[in-house]
Amino acid sequence: VLMGGELTGRRLDLNFMSDRAAARHVISANLPTVIVPIQTCAQSAVTADFVRRVESCDSAARAVLPKMWLQTWLMPVLVNRRVQVALEGLPRSAALDAGFIPWDVVALLAAVRPHLFTGWDFLEVAFPSCSQEPCNGTMLTQPSEATGS
Repeated sequence: VLMGGELTGRRLDLNFMSDRAAARHVISANLPTVIVPIQTCAQSAVTADFVRRVESCDSAARAVLPKMWLQTWLMPVLVNRRVQVALEGLPRSAALDAGFIPWDVVALLAAVRPHLFTGWDFLEVAFPSCSQEPCNGTMLTQPSEATGS
């Protein structure tokens, strides 16, 4: 399971853009792969209300509270505005103005609890060929005959 990718033909997310050569290598490997793109991740957001609930719990999650508070403050300004523009007309969390997208948590849930997700699309994914990275920063997709079974 990979958290990364962008399915509308726009520039890729930070994960895939940071090391396109590595992403290309993983995608081209002949292994079953689940990509959880920004379109999926941006359908959820962690807000200050949720962080307050974590504060009131006696759990190991309290160890990441400072980072969670920072992200609820920074991400709506630094990241989520761009995500909202990129996903115009697509499903996304109504809380993107007030929280952060739990990117890796969504990817983890896709791996261990795929039944929580509906409407899986099966696509063949490739990166445009180029003489040297980083190319144009896009990912090519086309429907796949795979069924996911």
